[in-house]
Amino acid sequence: MQPSKTVIFYLISLIISLFLGCSENQPIEVGELTGKNYVYIINEGTYTWNNGSVSAYAPEAMEIVQNIFEQANGTKIGDVPQSISFYNNHAYICVNNSKKIHAVSLPNFKLISTLPNLISPRYMAINKQGIAYVSDLYDKKITIFDLKTGTRKGEIITGKTTESLILTGKLLIAGNWSFGNTVQFFDTEMQTKIHEIEVGLEPNSMVLDKQNKLWVLCSGGFTNTEFPKLYCINIETFAIEKTLIFANKNSSPTRLCFNNDSSSLMYLNSSVFSYTISTENLPTAPLINGESRNLYGLAVCPFTGEIYVSDAKDFVSKSSIYRYSKEGKLIHNFEAGIGAGGFGFYKVSSE
Repeated sequence: MQPSKTVIFYLISLIISLFLGCSENQPIEVGELTGKNYVYIINEGTYTWNNGSVSAYAPEAMEIVQNIFEQANGTKIGDVPQSISFYNNHAYICVNNSKKIHAVSLPNFKLISTLPNLISPRYMAINKQGIAYVSDLYDKKITIFDLKTGTRKGEIITGKTTESLILTGKLLIAGNWSFGNTVQFFDTEMQTKIHEIEVGLEPNSMVLDKQNKLWVLCSGGFTNTEFPKLYCINIETFAIEKTLIFANKNSSPTRLCFNNDSSSLMYLNSSVFSYTISTENLPTAPLINGESRNLYGLAVCPFTGEIYVSDAKDFVSKSSIYRYSKEGKLIHNFEAGIGAGGFGFYKVSSE
């Protein structure tokens, strides 16, 4: 039985529409992004589902590439990528639950090596000589790697688990976040602890300002045991110079960062808040209203001062990324992977 002209016309129309639809929605591939600056988005995925990824965004062209590690290497990145760091045109991605750090070349994201045998790597601090210090969620030590050779160089015994790290000169500063309430200071030459300061419960993020003052944000504990606090610490005298207490005990501020001239701090507390460090009181009105979104990641581009915020939604769906001006005006929003939480900013070398 011959098909009718109506059926033939329908089939041809369907094929054409499918072809055009595929052509219009072809994903951009690694290497097709254009621009001088790139924003790498760390998508944690759903814990134990092995669906974490990295997205790459070119701000000038407003182009996004998804799953760049998998595209470049033909394999998944692992379970819960946590953070990204840069050294010598390479990127280093700590993959928390997979117990390793991937080293990739930039901008093609080809895998160079994997730093193995870690317990639960979280963040890296890297000096100019390529010596990297790695914090750990479960291990009570900071692991040291020589990135030039890709070898383990040693360890610093902390006695506590560590989270955010700051490296300034030979001083390494570590926050003891997981059920902790201290900040530790280490001499990297001697690989020993030289001081420890008690702060509020669960210091989750830290930054250093231009006057070498350390700012530490404490959530108050996973179960809101105490009021969240923000500290300013003199790292030369180890004196706490300022303690700011949040008004709401049930809030949970996180993701402390600076604007690009270090005059104001920013943090997430359901919304995005901006605090001028010369003032004595925490802000009551947000710079960017969280509305009904599940804001999870926050970072400021060091090159432009633009603000990037992620909405992780339910940690099963794709995240939404919002790019704002310094003043908090929306510039662009787009999708990334599941559980977008971290951002890394990379400028392509002019050489």
